[in-house]
Amino acid sequence: MGSITKTVLTFVLLAFPAAAEAEMFRDAVGRQVAVSVPSRRIVSLAPNLTEILFSLGLEGEVAGVTLFCDWPPEAVGKPKVGGFVNPSLEAIVALEPDLVLATADGNRESDVLRLESLGVPVYVTDSRSLSDIMETIHVVGLLTGREREAGKLVREMTRRRDRVREAVADRPAVSVFIALNMSPLMTAGKGTFIDELVRLAGGRNIVDSPVVKYPVFSAEQLLARDPQVIVEAAGGGQGSAGAAAGWAQLPGWGGLRAVREGRVYEIGEGDFFRPGPRIMGTLERLAMILHPESFQ
Repeated sequence: MGSITKTVLTFVLLAFPAAAEAEMFRDAVGRQVAVSVPSRRIVSLAPNLTEILFSLGLEGEVAGVTLFCDWPPEAVGKPKVGGFVNPSLEAIVALEPDLVLATADGNRESDVLRLESLGVPVYVTDSRSLSDIMETIHVVGLLTGREREAGKLVREMTRRRDRVREAVADRPAVSVFIALNMSPLMTAGKGTFIDELVRLAGGRNIVDSPVVKYPVFSAEQLLARDPQVIVEAAGGGQGSAGAAAGWAQLPGWGGLRAVREGRVYEIGEGDFFRPGPRIMGTLERLAMILHPESFQ
């Protein structure tokens, strides 16, 4: 994520009658965005951004969220602006936000540009690494006048990351396959924050191609690379024992080392890998799965 630059100017929001003094920020995709600081009516277009806003004590400033913003539970009661990739621009404008938060990998550029043309300030974030996630928290704090809270949260996340890294530092890397979706079998490759989590937790991602960030994996590829551990992050709540049994029933997969040795773990929560404040809990849980001896 690039550095933040800002200058003070007077910015007239075309969608609203009042002029507001704003600051100019460069967002994660290089756009210059004029934002009234601190923002007080915010629309979030991604679940991880909603979590960040609530974690900074901004629940009162959240004017709208997507249908997929389900954490914390209080977020569910906020006005909805549609889906993650297909929000209603009319609903967003009707909420009269002074800031819309979006993501580079989930929200369409055409929607961002259309909102911009209507005078609605849209700041786009991009969380490809843990550093990016923490930078996004810092930026949201800056835009909303919650820099102190953001700084405290980032310091705590950094402390937890470093504690895990130290705990597994001398352990041999465990080969891992992360199943984000079962049909088709989809995983995370190099250059993703999920791959970084695996490495920090003392693992080695068996998906080593950086070309496709979230590739579809074939059964043949999985059998050939034969991971020591499989983490199923898109399970149906059947538990790790049920997941292991399910994998064993699939043609040829019963011979996988992870299945034979009982090292298939179903996480179940759909937000386990959500790039927000809870991601350090994900890192800690992965580390305990891969190296339980380090946390006894």
